[in-house]
Amino acid sequence: MVRERNAAMGGRAEQRIEIAEGADIEGARALVEQSLQPAPQRQIAQWLAALRLITAHRESDPAEAGAAIKIYVQRLAEWPADCVHEAILHRRWRFFPALAELEDACQELAAPRKLLALQLRTDAGAVRRFSEAQRPDPQTTAQRRAAAQRIMREVFGPA
Repeated sequence: MVRERNAAMGGRAEQRIEIAEGADIEGARALVEQSLQPAPQRQIAQWLAALRLITAHRESDPAEAGAAIKIYVQRLAEWPADCVHEAILHRRWRFFPALAELEDACQELAAPRKLLALQLRTDAGAVRRFSEAQRPDPQTTAQRRAAAQRIMREVFGPA
């Protein structure tokens, strides 16, 4: 669960993730890591070509345009595939966006997922150790149950 709260100092929103007891941390980690996978560079180039066709842009010589697209592709390949796709083709762009605009959109879309991935990577071991420490030892539990039954018989007599 992701919770936002207003920090006491500075008024910035702070996001915090709480991992429920008994959660399948390894499964969650695998799903989140999978969701962070980038699109193939060829696919990103196709999305950018489509964006170029549907937006206004300044004319440039083909070599310059090709070099710019190559840089866009390399930088956008660092973001999750669905975030890049959303930023390029599902946001409304009147003009062909600057690389910084696309990266800002990707950052906005990927931020909760990256936070979750970080939390699962760093705290999963601590959560697992805490959960294991809280799990009662079966032998100790049986001994405590027997002791409680013995006390109940002494106080209240045989059942």
